[in-house]
Amino acid sequence: MHVLRKMNDAFETGDPSAQLKMHTRTHDDSLEDEINAHWVDRPQQKLLNDIIAGDIIGRYFLIIGEKGTGKTSLILESMKRVNGFNVCIFDAHADPEIFRIRLGKALNFTFNEDYIGSLFSIRGPRDTTALLDIERAFKNEEGVKLLELLQQKAESLSGSGLLTMIFNSDDYWVYEKLKQLGTRLELINVRDFNRMETINALKFVRHRYFPKLEKLDDELCNAVYDLIGGRPQHITQVARHRDIMKACHQIIDRKRHGF
Repeated sequence: MHVLRKMNDAFETGDPSAQLKMHTRTHDDSLEDEINAHWVDRPQQKLLNDIIAGDIIGRYFLIIGEKGTGKTSLILESMKRVNGFNVCIFDAHADPEIFRIRLGKALNFTFNEDYIGSLFSIRGPRDTTALLDIERAFKNEEGVKLLELLQQKAESLSGSGLLTMIFNSDDYWVYEKLKQLGTRLELINVRDFNRMETINALKFVRHRYFPKLEKLDDELCNAVYDLIGGRPQHITQVARHRDIMKACHQIIDRKRHGF
């Protein structure tokens, strides 16, 4: 019962992962209504809010999109709305040992390393050489099997209505793998901002970091969109610089030189 009580605490309000995410929308409470007008309301947000609040059951989901499109931010924003209640989140890993540790921390579950079964899993000196460790690092087969296991659990648990799993990835092969056996799987595709969303995001992020400066005009925001597009990661980077146009050209130069 002690173990179950500890695991139940992991699903109480106040998830630490969501708390680490900075979502303070303004440095001045008196301007909150004005700044909220510039908050980017993405089309996937309402769906994720309903999923994480428990209003949608019987399915599991894969959020897919390129790096920097704001996939994790969407999830954490939804978690913030329910204050982390009945939700836990962790970064998966292809190494089963790292995955085990992270899963245990997310569920507030302490794996007992001194049980008798662990005697059979101790690696001997012939099994811990540098060469074998390198071979394990490049062996993706374990990660694929782990993904299949998670999908099987997602299928059964979503079917019973006990749990809804959300996979989050920027690798297309994950979708190719999951769709082979996914009868309850639904895809959520996250793309870059369009022009209007970029303008709103620039004004919003700019005010967070420079609340005392003049608001950005639409002409400058349009120029930024023409230069770097609507990738949320890039929008946040340039909005944090005093010289926005210089920051845009720095991103362009990095992309041109491949780093």
